[in-house]
Amino acid sequence: EAGHFLAAKRLGIAVEEFAVGFGPVVWAWRRGETRYSLRLLPLGGFVRLAGESGETAEIPFERTYYGQPAWTRLVLALSGPLANVVLAVALVVGAILGFGLPRPRVAGLVPGRPAAEVFEVGDVILAINGRSAWATEDVGAAIRAVAPEPVTFGIRRGGQELDVSVAPVFSEEEGRYLVGAYFSLLYERPPIGEGVVLSFKWIGGAMAGFVAAIRGLITRDIPAEEVIGPVGIATLLGQRVMDGPLIFFLLVALISLNLALVNLIPFPALDGARMAFALYEVVTRRKVSPRVETAVHAAGFVVLLGLMILIAFQDLRRLFG
Repeated sequence: EAGHFLAAKRLGIAVEEFAVGFGPVVWAWRRGETRYSLRLLPLGGFVRLAGESGETAEIPFERTYYGQPAWTRLVLALSGPLANVVLAVALVVGAILGFGLPRPRVAGLVPGRPAAEVFEVGDVILAINGRSAWATEDVGAAIRAVAPEPVTFGIRRGGQELDVSVAPVFSEEEGRYLVGAYFSLLYERPPIGEGVVLSFKWIGGAMAGFVAAIRGLITRDIPAEEVIGPVGIATLLGQRVMDGPLIFFLLVALISLNLALVNLIPFPALDGARMAFALYEVVTRRKVSPRVETAVHAAGFVVLLGLMILIAFQDLRRLFG
């Protein structure tokens, strides 16, 4: 919502109110033509633009929402999701560079297995087959990719960097190839360049996960009961605080990124629908009646509000049931 607010101010659109939260007003003040308010329920916020929900006699038409050309309304609608993406990028880059990422560290060795011949407890895995290693999952993935061929590990041992080669063996008991080592995690800050690259890889993976989740909900491969709302998100954030600052900030970034992607869906009352109306006007050179568009968004808001209530009820039932 801050993205919408700043864009509206920059584009010269009159902002009647900028609110943090919903429900009854706890505190409010006015600066210029804009009323700022803090509301009881901290579940988001909203920006009320002049003329967005009806006529505003006090404001010249050219400074109202529907008094803007289509491209201006398009930019305004896009500014909200864009702000969420920018916030997510800043959080991910800041968290990874500030708190570091987990590297695999040898925590134990199985006697008689290949790893016991080349690894020592405490060895830190820096690279696997020439690629940087930043998670224990990288070890298993590298083994599966080349097994039964040897895997080359770049390690750090006592301040010295070495390259070692381990040939995985097939475990009948596990049903997969193993090297015979157990790994723990050691958090290290990556170099700035690599940290930025890893951040954008993480964001790309998060976006792909969102698309897969939407597809799963549509095809019913993912049960609707697994969707969480504000109550569930607050509970999850509280739990992740105990997992350390990296996980907490990555989760906040994921929420911000998902909010951006949800808002791009062309459903009435969402930014995606406002963009669709603006694009329709650009393509057809015909403007939809403000009353019609307002009614469509109002109907969509009622549907979304109903969904939010149902999901919140589901969150509470999951929490206390």
